[in-house]
Amino acid sequence: MDRLSAIAKLRNKMKEVGIDVALIPTSDRHNSEYVAPYFKLREYLSGFTGSAGTLIVGDSFASLYTDGRYFIQADLELKGSGIELKKQGTDGVPKLRDYLKEVCPEGRILFFDAELFTAEKGLELAEDHPGSVTALDIRDIWPERPKLKFRPVFILDKNYSGRSTADKLSDIRGKMSEKGADVHIVSALDDIAWILNLRGNDIEYCPLFYSYLVIFKDEVYLYANIDDPDIIRYLDSNGVCLRPYQDFYNDIGQSTYIGTECNVLLDKKKISYRIYTEISGRGCKVINAHNPSGLMKAVKNRTEAENFRKAHIKDAVAMIRFEKWLSESVARKDELTELSIAEHLTELRAKAPSYISDSFETICAYNSNAAIVHYSADTDSNAAVAAPGILLVDSGGHYLEGTTDITRTYLLGGNTALQNDTAKNHTAKNDTAKNDIEQRDAGSNANVPGWIKKFKHDYTLVAISMLRLMNCRFKKGTRGSTLDAIARQSLWNEGLDFDHGTGHGVGYLLNVHEGPNRISFRFSDPEDDAVFVPGMVTSDEPGVYAAGQYGIRIENLILCTEDQTTEYGQFLTFDPLTLVPVDLKAIDRSVMSADDIELLNRYHERVYKTISPYLDDEEREYLRNATSRI
Repeated sequence: MDRLSAIAKLRNKMKEVGIDVALIPTSDRHNSEYVAPYFKLREYLSGFTGSAGTLIVGDSFASLYTDGRYFIQADLELKGSGIELKKQGTDGVPKLRDYLKEVCPEGRILFFDAELFTAEKGLELAEDHPGSVTALDIRDIWPERPKLKFRPVFILDKNYSGRSTADKLSDIRGKMSEKGADVHIVSALDDIAWILNLRGNDIEYCPLFYSYLVIFKDEVYLYANIDDPDIIRYLDSNGVCLRPYQDFYNDIGQSTYIGTECNVLLDKKKISYRIYTEISGRGCKVINAHNPSGLMKAVKNRTEAENFRKAHIKDAVAMIRFEKWLSESVARKDELTELSIAEHLTELRAKAPSYISDSFETICAYNSNAAIVHYSADTDSNAAVAAPGILLVDSGGHYLEGTTDITRTYLLGGNTALQNDTAKNHTAKNDTAKNDIEQRDAGSNANVPGWIKKFKHDYTLVAISMLRLMNCRFKKGTRGSTLDAIARQSLWNEGLDFDHGTGHGVGYLLNVHEGPNRISFRFSDPEDDAVFVPGMVTSDEPGVYAAGQYGIRIENLILCTEDQTTEYGQFLTFDPLTLVPVDLKAIDRSVMSADDIELLNRYHERVYKTISPYLDDEEREYLRNATSRI
């Protein structure tokens, strides 16, 4: 069914039950960033495939809110749908809350699914729109809806996790006692997986399993569809009683399970509005606080930190082999496409014995496609890749030793890419970029075409930004909003910027995006601007995006560590986990200060020293050239 017909069916259903406006998020029952196909109603209705966005449907209008990572992508995917793109955070676009008040004023009825919105958001919506409907039968709207699948779960050994489930539960109960809580309900899948040292595969690229966890002072109940006898015995040995996933709401609705006078610890930013109303509606006292496990899992223990280093060595070996292959393939003028390149990189990663899966869908973006921050190639957009050109590859892997996330942008052909070589079978988007580049170069008498000069200039600024943040020293107690300016300064100095965060936390074989650590100057809630603590793993990924031309992003993962202590207090710094060369062919040395050159040379020395022992002679020689001093 096409999206126009699907939205028409939704409008008919809304009219039938007296709903004026429907709010369709990108979420599941657990407030997950990435969701299983079962929960992709917003994508089904709109055709927009990005991982973040909210669809608003009225009787005569439809709008989609999304952030700067997806502006270009949404413009393309919403064409012909009649859905208006609302670029949140830009001038003239009201905040979603204000927009909803405008299109669904007092007296009109709003629908939002109580299971798909956090308690915090649900309370806000219920306050703004009295009489809201929080449940709607969508079987007629989406008759071919995929089934929710429950896949096998496995135990993450203490050699990888560093701590036992019993120890983690003991610490959580200690935090519950401090808060005066009798029971703690956890629905965030990464928190549950971390607490129980279990991993699954219910969501693509996320080693998680659909579940709920209820922790009492002396009992624990896990709601998950697990039938493996070994896992059941493991849970039992840790005092965890297994219950069917579908029994969760029935159980928490009974006063014999959670008493009406119980003090219940919930995180309104993570628990669903339905869970909140089930608990608060029976007279239980809700203690709203961050899940204790959130900060515990963000601060990696010594075992996890050392394993992270091992995972990144394995990943670096795969990446360096990939870069060597890419360079040679481009030089031979092999037939390459965005999809074939991404597939080959996955094959190289998969050769590591402890590889589990990619940590997200690889972004392999050629020329103008790279300007789409979260571009995803498909059979329609799949561009042929050749020199001269730009290739951005954002990828990562899950290993038993941890999770990786790396972005590198390549100048294909380097300074030799000045002839009339052109890529074959460009998509329309890439033809536009190529024509624009050729027009800009036509009047240039320089030895280097203008587009390459501009690209190298921008690329070097991005490299400087990444290196300065990675090498900064900062006082204990510093927050991500402060660190963000360190990365952006070299870009801001020249009037450049990027519309995404500079850094996000990374989980240990969990979500590739993990809080509370984050580096950005954009925080809707000051409480989300977390203090950095030794043991946190964070990305460092500045960029520059020229729509219709090229995109640049360079990303390393960095580990927060202790630095020196002086009379002014404790200072912290970052240690690079990612050890893969920056493309020297794209560096314009004239843009760099002597200090910036030294930072790059020092990083490349470490890359070669650490990774070269794991390579054969040819690969080692390639790495030697790729990390040579400038």
